[in-house]
Formats: sequence, structure tokens, C-alpha cells
Amino acid sequence: MQKYSIPIAGIIDKKKSVNIREPKIKIFAPETAYAEYEGSIVVVSSLAHRDEIIEEIAYKRYNYFVFCFDPTIEIVQKNTYTERQNFLLAHEKELDRIGEWMYDKQSKTIFYNVIKGAFSNNPDCYKDTSCASQYFPEVIKENLSEKETFVDLGAFTGDSIKEFILEVNNKFNKIYAFEPNPANLDVARTSLCDKRIEFYQNGVGKESSTFYLIEEEDFTQCVEVSNENAKKVEVLKLDDVITEEVTFIKMDIEGMELDALKGAEKLIRLYKPKLAISIYHNIDDIVEIPNYIRELNLDYHFYLRHNWNCNGTDVVLFAI
Repeated sequence: MQKYSIPIAGIIDKKKSVNIREPKIKIFAPETAYAEYEGSIVVVSSLAHRDEIIEEIAYKRYNYFVFCFDPTIEIVQKNTYTERQNFLLAHEKELDRIGEWMYDKQSKTIFYNVIKGAFSNNPDCYKDTSCASQYFPEVIKENLSEKETFVDLGAFTGDSIKEFILEVNNKFNKIYAFEPNPANLDVARTSLCDKRIEFYQNGVGKESSTFYLIEEEDFTQCVEVSNENAKKVEVLKLDDVITEEVTFIKMDIEGMELDALKGAEKLIRLYKPKLAISIYHNIDDIVEIPNYIRELNLDYHFYLRHNWNCNGTDVVLFAI
């Protein structure tokens, strides 16, 4: 709101425990705010709880105008609302074509709702798009076997690997885990003691190179230019690392997904593994990543799933 020069009178928080960087902004208990302010505009930032918050405010203060918007895409993609709208309008025909590629009705609905949400910033667009599992929805579960070789790019602390092992009842050939953040990788190594798992403290890209790890408040990112807080990380080309058959590749690597796909083209062409690719980190991912996979001419079927019912992150394209 400060970025767009919108003045903030204060923040309403039931426990008054919110942590903010701007000391001049007051923090109110709800009853204090209701008593001091008439006819106010309230912006709900706790989007996952927006329905009960709106209901409570309406009951306590009928003359408040309550507004919700989704700020997460702007934060993640580092673009403005106007830039995002202009991009979507410029690619409208292409997006319609990609929407037609979606293989089931649920995927088509999610695709267009995600676009509507990105265009309007309205979190209500996501109400009917959420999926319980980010990387292992039913369409993936029903295609898993007991002989999977799973490649986890962006393994974090091993959470996706644990879910994978659970889904296949601990019956699999091998797991390759790539995670550039050493602290995250240490947690994964400690909690996943299995000789079938190979760990790599590396990023993944279209060519082997050196990048720099930037740890931001909510996520870790590999960038080409260093700063004083960056840590050097070696980025590998997947085709140079893995020589055996792979059956499932998952990517959630903070915007490097398209480069990583290009660096795994040989593996993908040879073995046609199942793919689970995040397509929300960059504004053009929703266009470029489906186009790239389609151009490989491997007769993949596309499915789209979305993990949240309140914001536009965690959108995953599945190719099966």
C-alpha cells in the first residue's frame, strides 16, 4: 500500500502481535478500531481467513467498506498490476490456445480462474481452484508405479520427497534431490536416511554455470549477479548429471524452471517422464513453459492444479 501511496491509519490485529517494520503505524485491537473509526476502509491481508474476517467486521461495523486483493503475484513476479494486465492482454490469443491444451475440465477451469485472478487481483477467483496436494494430485497418484526414479528440483527440506515416498509405499528405484540452500539440504539429509536418495547442493539450469544464492524473507532465489549477502552456488545441467532412465521430474526452483527444462531436454526426449512444473514465478511462465513442452512433440497431456484458494501462487503444470 505504501508502494502505491495509499495511507494506512493502522493495523487491526486481535492479538496485537503483528510484527511490522514501520514504527509509526498503530496496531489496534478490533474493538479499539471500531470505537475510534467510523466508515473506514479495511483491507484484509489474511486472505486465507478473509470470509470470517469480513463476516465479523460486517456484524460489528456495517458502515465499513471491506476490500480484499491478492498481493502475492506482484511480490513473487516483481511486476506491477498494470504490467501484468498488459502482458495478459497482449497474449490473450496464445493463452486461449494453451487453455484448450488442458486435458480435463478441472484443468481448464483452474487455468482461466488463475488468469482472472492475476488480471483482477481478486482472491475470490481462486476459491474453486485449490487442490489438497501441490505435486501429487490424483492425476499423478494414479500414474505412479513401484519403479519410479524421481527427480526433485527444489527439494527444500525433503517435504516433497517424503510425500512421494508415502504415495509409493516406500517402493521406488531412486531419488535425485537438488537443493542449493545448504541449511535446507542438511535438514533433508538428516530426515531422509535412505541409500536410494542422492543429494546435490546445486541449482539446475540450461547449462552448468555459477550463480548466487539470495535468501529473501519468504523464499530463496538463484541469480546471476552477486551482492554482499549472496552465496556462490554451482548450477548444473541435468542432462550432464543423470544418465539413467527417470520417470518423474518435479520443479519448483523460483523462476529457473524453463532453463532447467532446457537443460533436461535429452532426458525428457529419451524417457518422457511425468513432469510437475511450477509456472507462477515469472509473468511469462504460464505461456513459455507449456509452449516449450508442447514443442518437444512428445504427445504429453497437460493438467493444471493450484494449491491455494486465496492467492495465485503454487500453480503447477503436469505433463503426463
